[in-house]
Amino acid sequence: MTPASRERTLKIILVVLGILQFGTSLWSFVGAWGRLPRSVTTPMLESVMMTLGVFLVLASRNPPAYRSLILYGGWANLAHATVMAAMAIPVATQRAELLIPAALAAIGGALLLAFAPPIVPSDGNKAGQG
Repeated sequence: MTPASRERTLKIILVVLGILQFGTSLWSFVGAWGRLPRSVTTPMLESVMMTLGVFLVLASRNPPAYRSLILYGGWANLAHATVMAAMAIPVATQRAELLIPAALAAIGGALLLAFAPPIVPSDGNKAGQG
């Protein structure tokens, strides 16, 4: 894969995952407010995840400049997927409801990490200069 096609693929991943992240988090956020008793933790988490989705879309304009955000998005999705999968173990009635989104979050996180822009050394840190 050439560097240009890799960056193009990353831009597509950022837009698609950003929109999905925002949309699914918004759905969960609204759903948490509509259920009684109201969850106080779900809206807090989902507001952070919605914000991440917006910034992933914004990062698609210049991925190398947003490398740390892309890495954060990848690791955050993997951590979220791990917690959801662990929560699915004791709750047999909601296992599919937890495992399917966990798998999707893990795939998204893995894609972000796999296609994250490489580290570009600054001019002052070139090897061979003393």
